[in-house]
Amino acid sequence: MKYNLGSKKNKQKGIALVELITALVIIGVIAAAAAALIPKVQFMQQKHQIGQAVDAIATDALTFRGMRPSYPSTISISNLCADGLLNTSICGTAKTGVGANPFGGDWTLTTSTKLGAGHITIGLTNIPDERFQELADTLAARSKGACTRADSTCPTITQTAPTTNAAGGVIKIDI
Repeated sequence: MKYNLGSKKNKQKGIALVELITALVIIGVIAAAAAALIPKVQFMQQKHQIGQAVDAIATDALTFRGMRPSYPSTISISNLCADGLLNTSICGTAKTGVGANPFGGDWTLTTSTKLGAGHITIGLTNIPDERFQELADTLAARSKGACTRADSTCPTITQTAPTTNAAGGVIKIDI
């Protein structure tokens, strides 16, 4: 009896179960690694958005001041939004900065009580606990003192840390 090993009967068709399981395991490992990176990437994006917003608020507050012969003693996000200086991502739907920061908290803007009427204080609320200090340290560099850390040696940044595993942190930057 002759066997023809090259016949179509003996050729493998399709994918073997072992190969399928191996492919699924590899896909699972890649998905798990990607899922672990998502919170870090989201925070980096939020931190970048906050930095851009702080810069925009500071610049537009100076523009607001320059447009008026007598600078008002009070200034707010509402003033800048009403004049069309800030975009909707900072103003929010009510054009007051309420609920408009990347963490769902508020943007605030006042005249600086520490540095005087020629300076402003930009605040943001509802910052979560997980990376609060990292964000505060990043914003410290944008303050008038250009500090390297948001600690007791930096008089131009004020912070109220949130409770553990919660939101509610507040950062105020004097510029």
